[in-house]
Amino acid sequence: MTGRRRGALLTAAILAVLTPSAGAATLAGTVVGGPLPGPRAGVAVVRVVDLRTLEIAATDAASARGAWSAGGIPAGTYSALTSVVRTTGRVTQAVSAPVRARAKGRVAVRTSLKRTRAPRPAIRRIRRPAETRAVSHASPVPTVIVREFAGSGASPGLGRGLATMLITDLGDGDERCTIRQKEGIREDLIAREVALQNSGFIAPGSRITPRPIRETLIVRGSVGTTADSITWNIQLVDAATGSVVGGDQGSARGATGILREAPRQIAENLLTQICSGRYDVALTLRTDSTFVSHIASGTVSAVLTATGTRSASGAPPTRFTGSGPLGYENLSFIPTNECALSGPVGHPGSWSVVLEVTAAARVRVTWDPEASGGPPRGTATITCPGIPPVSVPGTAGPVLITPAPMTFDLPIEGGQQTIAGGLQSGAQGWAHSGTITVTRIPE
Repeated sequence: MTGRRRGALLTAAILAVLTPSAGAATLAGTVVGGPLPGPRAGVAVVRVVDLRTLEIAATDAASARGAWSAGGIPAGTYSALTSVVRTTGRVTQAVSAPVRARAKGRVAVRTSLKRTRAPRPAIRRIRRPAETRAVSHASPVPTVIVREFAGSGASPGLGRGLATMLITDLGDGDERCTIRQKEGIREDLIAREVALQNSGFIAPGSRITPRPIRETLIVRGSVGTTADSITWNIQLVDAATGSVVGGDQGSARGATGILREAPRQIAENLLTQICSGRYDVALTLRTDSTFVSHIASGTVSAVLTATGTRSASGAPPTRFTGSGPLGYENLSFIPTNECALSGPVGHPGSWSVVLEVTAAARVRVTWDPEASGGPPRGTATITCPGIPPVSVPGTAGPVLITPAPMTFDLPIEGGQQTIAGGLQSGAQGWAHSGTITVTRIPE
């Protein structure tokens, strides 16, 4: 076979792969070019990136033999980015040559760990992606871009490694809502693949006009490491405003903790924040009051829902508000002298709560038990001996006065705060003991 004939067949084969078609395909991938780490030494994760939009169309973890698969891939041109993350912090990144997904077809994708970037064709002029770049219209579905985390300590490379593994766990999705992901760690590798496609070195029909999707949310953060542990501080940021709308903090130890538990926990918490728009706030409290003539007590149990409004691009809210009725139950009045107490009556009011996401990716809770203008309280009628006996209604009992703290911070997924406070004057006054429990609720 002549060189010209071989060249013609090669061009035909390339054009056949690059011919556009509608529908969805399955990519059957293989990672070659070197041994993959064992389950306690590292993981190999793959993300399939659309060269035109930078959307991550699918993610998967490669098996010990390097096999992976991704189904439901729309027609388009893709490269597979393979990251081998080791517990030592070393990250090996490889990229496959571009492949074209066909309608309902099966496309083989072979990634060599030795192919760390596309080759540069020896030509005078390469049409750079920036010359035709145009951002596509925003999607109503939130688009998340994970940036490389800053790493420090014994294994600083785990900054990139944890970010890479997080992309795979986010790719598993959440049944509560749908998100898209955009490549944000190795855009340089994708840009080089696009430049190769647009160079004319492959085939005239391979040209790509980049139209990257617009990100809604940015995931950024930092990672600290020791020889066998990892700690993280992650923020979820509204790309349009720069405001922190969520995040996660935590730590993990050992190979399983670093390679599996850490990215899984971060992904679960971020997806809960992305997919939810409300908190439930529960107040449980007892007030004990002491007076010269009697002692009294009462309990409060109330739950309200605080809601917020998403941005037009689908970013979760940063402010949540709610209000509801509040009053004493189980009122008890016990005299300490010859007078009698009867007919306890509750005088309810209302309470309000404001929750705001802080720059530290925590939620600041401010509550007000006097939203109706005064605190809830309980009273009774006191009757003292005499001829005739004298009955006086409205004798003071428990009052929800000056509880503390009124403002406090909790983890963004919620938590519990002890409530105390009250008002004392010598041996008389009010004392509170209880809790406020805040829970983020999926929509």
